[in-house]
Amino acid sequence: MERCWAATETNGREGPSAAAAAQARRVAAEQVAHRLALEVDRLRADGVTGQAAIARALTERGVPTPRGGAAWTYATVARVLVWAGT
Repeated sequence: MERCWAATETNGREGPSAAAAAQARRVAAEQVAHRLALEVDRLRADGVTGQAAIARALTERGVPTPRGGAAWTYATVARVLVWAGT
């Protein structure tokens, strides 16, 4: 992840640019969503359908949730699928 630094007007010190930080978060989120979409595609190919079944399978496989949690819910699966466009 590349950092961008910009001078702040309030104290003259340099710090990370808010725009660069937002871009880095966006890129990281897209990468996570892509990996999750691939995992969901594999599950569907194995016959796992439905958001609750996908949530159970992701939890059993130890795939972390987008916020780093261990247990998936059908609502989290639904949000990820909508966001990833799957």
